[in-house]
Amino acid sequence: FIGSAAHFGAFFSVLGGMFFDAFGARATLTLGGTLKLSGYLMMAGAMEGWLPRTHLFAALAGYVFGTGCSTSLTAALGANYGTFKDPAMHGRLVGLLTAFFGLSSGCLSLVYDVFFTSPAAFVYF
Repeated sequence: FIGSAAHFGAFFSVLGGMFFDAFGARATLTLGGTLKLSGYLMMAGAMEGWLPRTHLFAALAGYVFGTGCSTSLTAALGANYGTFKDPAMHGRLVGLLTAFFGLSSGCLSLVYDVFFTSPAAFVYF
């Protein structure tokens, strides 16, 4: 349920695109980073006990974090897409950026597995 909420926030968020169109890449990246940090702190607070320890709150934290990831990706794609004027480069550029975005979760999963013994300690990273 919590993972589904995070994925829903990441894949069904139109907030990042609308914000990017209105305010540009820098503001969108700031919003995305703020949302990601908020989601992580909400989850850490729930684990520490100073925020509610319910499934709904954890799902909200996951949704906020997922929306932040999507918004940050939108800012990165939009800023880099505007940098290259050659239309032949746009497909490769978006493909490479999206591929590295997807690969980052696999790399970070290995880092978490090696360096953290507690299954939930990655939230503090």
